[in-house]
Amino acid sequence: MRSPANSGVVSVWLLFVTSAPAIIEVADAEPTTSARPDSLRIVLWAGYALMALQLICFMTWSTILYHDFALGIDYTTYHQGWYLIAHGDLNPRNSSFGDLFWQDHSEFVMWPLALFYWIPPHDLMLQWLQDVGIVVAEAVAFTWICELVRKHRPGRDAVWLAGTGLVLLIANPWTWWSASFNFHTEAVAIAFLMLLARDLANGRRRAWAWAAALLACGDVSATYLIGIGLSGVLAGRRSRWPGTVMMGLGVAFLQITKITNGDLSSPLWAYSYLQANPSAPVSFGALAKGVAAHPARAVGALWSKRWLTWQNLAASGPLGLGFVWTLPVAAVVWVTNDLALGTLFARPSFQMLPLYMLLPVGTVMVLAWVARRQTFVALLLAGLVVAQATALTAEWGSKTEEHWLVVPQNTAATLSSVLPRIPASDEVVVSPNVAGRFSGRRDIQALYRPGRIPLDGSTTWFVVVPASETLDPSQTQQVINELNGAMHATRVTQANGVWVYRWTPPRHQASYTVP
Repeated sequence: MRSPANSGVVSVWLLFVTSAPAIIEVADAEPTTSARPDSLRIVLWAGYALMALQLICFMTWSTILYHDFALGIDYTTYHQGWYLIAHGDLNPRNSSFGDLFWQDHSEFVMWPLALFYWIPPHDLMLQWLQDVGIVVAEAVAFTWICELVRKHRPGRDAVWLAGTGLVLLIANPWTWWSASFNFHTEAVAIAFLMLLARDLANGRRRAWAWAAALLACGDVSATYLIGIGLSGVLAGRRSRWPGTVMMGLGVAFLQITKITNGDLSSPLWAYSYLQANPSAPVSFGALAKGVAAHPARAVGALWSKRWLTWQNLAASGPLGLGFVWTLPVAAVVWVTNDLALGTLFARPSFQMLPLYMLLPVGTVMVLAWVARRQTFVALLLAGLVVAQATALTAEWGSKTEEHWLVVPQNTAATLSSVLPRIPASDEVVVSPNVAGRFSGRRDIQALYRPGRIPLDGSTTWFVVVPASETLDPSQTQQVINELNGAMHATRVTQANGVWVYRWTPPRHQASYTVP
């Protein structure tokens, strides 16, 4: 792993260059016919400046997370595939789960993204790409907001309406939480989604390019395409046919990924309770029939997570649900995440990124509609929306560090000293919540559940951090006891809550069983 100190400035510049077209186009396209064009232009460029500053803050925060070993098993999955593609393995295997990397979610966008590995600081670049995706999406959303208010409410109202949208985009704690949660292609897909929504709404043909890029981000992004296609169908005649085709493409992509086993990491089992026969194999048809026959199950599941739903909506402006280009996508994202068993997908995080980008656009449009009829009421609603969002930011933004930086400094320092000593050709078995930075290799396994871990025949390193384990403490202790005893492993380090062992497995042994 390499330090970013000497090349960070160059990398930031390169990342800005890659995202510049989405931003520059807006400023160049600004009309000069409104009553006060200079005021809105100032707000527009002030927004871009704030977003540039936010990108720098995101990248700095990602660097801290990376160096403090706050990247876990999700990062391991993506980074290993990304790393191997960059090093010439065009069909890599996800060693932690035993499947081909493309079968994770059919996220083929990772192949072109692998080119960015060779831009310093290399391994950290994956996190920075995520940061760029989020900020580009914000910039496109803000651009769209400025275009809409200039068209529908020019003059003095345009300034405060655009400012409201800017606050809702910038002052949202959940975008920080999204950028903190390892790496996920949703953060890249959200930029393509916003570009698609804006261009489809404006009748631009290049919307098809963004639709293709969105599908390249995988099966989850295909659901976004279905939602935005439905928006096109509802919005009017000009977008009805393209929207219909896009919905069909999204549905077809989901079916193809299922037939080809390209959705092995999609937790369809989490929806099995909605089927008439929960123990039967999960299928889209069975789910539809089950919900139609017993709608109370679905309604009850959504109602049970109403507080999480409100947290997701409140930070971005719930008024935005009244905008035709927002509601269908928001409904798809909300329903698919909240219907899953448990609260993992319903919590504010990267799964809800479309809400955080689209709702501010919709909220501003609803406020503009109200302002046409009663400006005072619109101002009052805007004040309430902004106050609500900033209160949520004050409450949860301050908890970001304590929520995500959970590895003690001395533990991170010990892990940093061990990492360079492990050859890239050796297999590593590591505690899941600190596994991220160990994933630049062909074979990495996580101690996240009992069961069999395959051995590749090379020297195997065990990096055990009990405080970050998902195993029961007694199980973790049993692993350490076995390494010290019957396995005759060499203890390399035991300090600051870190146990590191080097072990050469017997030739006949093809696996290790976690207790």
